Amino acid sequence: MGVSVVSAQHSILADAEYAGFNRRFQALLLDGLVVALPSLLIALALAGVWYSIDSYWFREVPEFFAYLVGGAWWVAIWAIWIPYCWFFTVVRGQTPGKMVLGIRVVHSQSGRSILGRAALREVAIKPVLLLLAVGPLLLLGGISLVSGPDPTNILEELFSWVPGSWWLILWLFLIVIPLGLLGFLSMTWDSREQGWHDKIAGTRVLRVPRGEPR
Repeated sequence: MGVSVVSAQHSILADAEYAGFNRRFQALLLDGLVVALPSLLIALALAGVWYSIDSYWFREVPEFFAYLVGGAWWVAIWAIWIPYCWFFTVVRGQTPGKMVLGIRVVHSQSGRSILGRAALREVAIKPVLLLLAVGPLLLLGGISLVSGPDPTNILEELFSWVPGSWWLILWLFLIVIPLGLLGFLSMTWDSREQGWHDKIAGTRVLRVPRGEPR
C-alpha cells in the first residue's frame, strides 16, 4: 500500500510540467493588481479621515499628503498581500493570479498540497524577497504618484537625514533590489524552475494539467 502511494506521488511529479518564469511573473502581476488597487483606496480613505479630523498638517506641510498616502499605501499593500497569498495557497495551492494562468504550488517531494509549508513560503520567505526587490520602488512610486510630476523636493526631504543620501539610493538600486530579484530570477536557470522561496520551503510550481479544474 505504502509503495503504491509513493509510486503515485512520484508519477505526479514525473508527468508534471513546471511553470516557467514568464507564466509565474504574469500571475504575480495579476495578483499585484488585485492587491494594489484596494490598498491605494484604503490609503486615500485614511488620508481623507485624517484630514476630516485634523487638517493642520495638510495646511502646514504641503508634502504631508504625499507622505501619508505613499506610506499608508506601502503598508497596506504588505498588510493585504501576505494573508492574501497565504490564504489562497493553503486553500487551493493557487492565488487568483495563478488560477488564471493555470499553475499551482505543490510539495516538492509528494506533489500534493503544501498546507504545512504555506506559512514558510508565503509569510516568511517570499515577502522578504519581494520587499527587497520592489519595496523601495513601491515606496518611492507611491510618493511620486500623489506628489505630481516633480517629487524631487519630497524625496530630498525624505532622505535628508542620511549623510550623502545618494549613497542610500545607490545602495538600494545596486545591492538590495538586485538581491531580491535574484531570488526570483534564479528560476530561469534552475532545472526545476524553483525560486529561492521554493527551495527553502520545499515547493514547486507546476502547470495544471489540461482537463483538470484550475
